[in-house]
Amino acid sequence: MAAAGLPLEPAVGDLATMCERTKATLGSLITRPPMKDKLLSRPPFRFIHDAVTAVTAATGFLDGAFQGAELKPKEMERDEKHNYLTKLISLVERATRSSLGVDPVNVAAGKEPEMTNYLLQVSRPRENGRWNHPRLRRGLRRQVPPPPRAQCSRT
Repeated sequence: MAAAGLPLEPAVGDLATMCERTKATLGSLITRPPMKDKLLSRPPFRFIHDAVTAVTAATGFLDGAFQGAELKPKEMERDEKHNYLTKLISLVERATRSSLGVDPVNVAAGKEPEMTNYLLQVSRPRENGRWNHPRLRRGLRRQVPPPPRAQCSRT
């Protein structure tokens, strides 16, 4: 059990069990992308991105956390995908007040689908709405790095 009374099921179980848990957790909340075994058994990045976007649209959780190029998965390069997943994992860990143990590189590569399913399961906010607390929302905005400064040379 995570701190602040947010119950999280442990990320244990075989892939079939984790896929069923993901279907039960997200299937009633979102219709797109479809929660099919083929997609859940090795979730591609676009599927993960679309699922997180749909959860955000349905619940408001993580609203405003991703901006600009982060909202366009088709245009993302490998490093941008890793950055998106790192940010997602960090935000969900902050919201749940627990470490998920999910590696963004393995998620992007399609490895460890059990852990990817676990990430999708815990990305759904709990019914009590604690994850949308104003302090957490301010923290989401603080995690967006400032744009790089242009370097001026003195001559």
